[in-house]
Amino acid sequence: MNICIGENIFISKKDIIAVLDYETIIKSKDGKAFIKWYEKNAFIHHIKKEVKSYIVTTNGDNIKIYESNISSNSIKNKFKLKGLKELDD
Repeated sequence: MNICIGENIFISKKDIIAVLDYETIIKSKDGKAFIKWYEKNAFIHHIKKEVKSYIVTTNGDNIKIYESNISSNSIKNKFKLKGLKELDD
């Protein structure tokens, strides 16, 4: 089953390992370092709209981070609405 994370991007629910709130991440020294490291060393899918959350995914050994214009709470609620296992806060 796929979850829409905005901008017509769909991600398989089995690949999502974390949904992170943008404001929480940018206020944290460690959070900023986490995103900066992935920007330099891995894949971050950037969007043109205002970023409200980060979705961390894995496919085998590959980790990808997607920016989303949908809040982390709204994405977590999509799991509940679709009867999927709830993501931990």
